[in-house]
Amino acid sequence: MSRLVLSLVLGLLVLIAGPARAEDVWLLGSDEDEVLALAAALRPALPPGKTMALQRLGDGAGVQCPGASLVLTVDVPSTRAALRGCPQARVWAIGLPSMSIDAFRLDDPERLSGLVSDQPPARQVALLNALRPRPRQVAVPYSPIAEGQARAAARALRAGGFQPVLLPSQPESQPLRPLREVLGEVQAVLALPDPALYHEGLLKHWLLMTAREGVPMIGGLCLKDVRRGVAAAVVHSDEAAIRQTLRLLPELLGSGPLPEIQPVDEPRVVHNPVMLDRLGLRLVEGG
Repeated sequence: MSRLVLSLVLGLLVLIAGPARAEDVWLLGSDEDEVLALAAALRPALPPGKTMALQRLGDGAGVQCPGASLVLTVDVPSTRAALRGCPQARVWAIGLPSMSIDAFRLDDPERLSGLVSDQPPARQVALLNALRPRPRQVAVPYSPIAEGQARAAARALRAGGFQPVLLPSQPESQPLRPLREVLGEVQAVLALPDPALYHEGLLKHWLLMTAREGVPMIGGLCLKDVRRGVAAAVVHSDEAAIRQTLRLLPELLGSGPLPEIQPVDEPRVVHNPVMLDRLGLRLVEGG
């Protein structure tokens, strides 16, 4: 760990050790780098008199933040921990799939809002249109919670001149089987922002199966998925999510309702050049 990062961590831990106050802001996350990046941007933006603390969650870790009025979270585990362990605080989730936020809001819709990572289906379809060779049939696996998004994706695919192959999948029972049965007939797989199918434990199996058959996966949940082997996606950057959160900070710290759920600004195309080369594919400008 660098001296600069160590100094930042120690400074923030002093705040954690001190007495909790009603205006405290807590930052929670499973990824240390994400939490530190958010802390570095947020600390100078806090109004006078506001204090900040952070916690990185370990496996199975809970959290308590007595007196906190606002908790910022950067992933599903930290959002769940904040809702359970900080009952008095409002929670702003940054960069989660909309389906995850919607599921959390079923129990407590007033306390939680955030920036969602989902991109409109038309943007991912435009990316498919830029692939060469251009695919014709595109598989769209989806879990029961993502049926609405799958049908929206199918409409966008048809409008773009593709033939969608919708594949309802059960996360608890052989989720890869529907795709495995049609991999010889499709030329691409559109991965929806479906956390039931594309969480870290399952993603590696999707990627191994599709790569073995020479079929690219497009889309997914985040930039990390592209680094793991998704061929290309339209995603948001962590920096854009932080800038947007800073713009909304007065509302987040105020006494009125939380800002509405909204997508992260500044989407961008990212690709995995190793995977594209392995599959004999390339992206062209303008589709």
